Amino acid sequence: MDVFVKITLTALGIIAISIIIIAIYRRISAKLTAESILKYGRGSPRFIYNLLSTVYAKQRLFSAVTLPANPKKPGGPRVGVDLIAVGRGGVCIIRVLRYKGFIENPNKGDWCQVFGDNILPFRNPFEQNAVCLRAVERIFKVEHVYNVPLLNLVVFTDADVKFKNQQDNLYIADRLLPALHDVNRSRFMNNREIKAAIAAIRKYAKPAGKPKPGTPKGMPENITKTGQPII
Repeated sequence: MDVFVKITLTALGIIAISIIIIAIYRRISAKLTAESILKYGRGSPRFIYNLLSTVYAKQRLFSAVTLPANPKKPGGPRVGVDLIAVGRGGVCIIRVLRYKGFIENPNKGDWCQVFGDNILPFRNPFEQNAVCLRAVERIFKVEHVYNVPLLNLVVFTDADVKFKNQQDNLYIADRLLPALHDVNRSRFMNNREIKAAIAAIRKYAKPAGKPKPGTPKGMPENITKTGQPII
């Protein structure tokens, strides 16, 4: 009996050590992959998606999809979403921007890019993304998915960008993963709730369509009644 107990304890110890080694290996591998993507992958249209996929399972990510503005009206307008990431800390709706240089970013109203002598106004991404957040909120209500934290995040892909004002949930790509790590440390959602949220989003999400030939540049073919372009 003593021999059997010793063998069992030894086997359990080997299994535990193996699990720890595998976890450490995966963590180091993910970190190295993320560093490589940050260094070499900024030019990819899927740059932020690729970055997030180093720490999120792919079934927890939704990239370039549209959602119904009102799920009770299937034929109604749809809103374009850059990225959705579902984790233990909640559901992050992420707006991705590729501007660089100095960014004038008031809390309300349009923002402005200042790059050399060029000045380019653009829509406040938090206000723009709020339309997407409300769409997800309505989907969860219809699908009876409750008490899910929804986070409105904006990330700039270029490393050469500076903001006039500090704002919560505003990041450059290099700071996105540490920020999401802090979000998910809360472990607000369990696995069952995460699966329910993913299933609800997947039920209504559709790939974002491309504009038809002849659609003027900067004027998407389809927009919602709120003016939110389908991207």
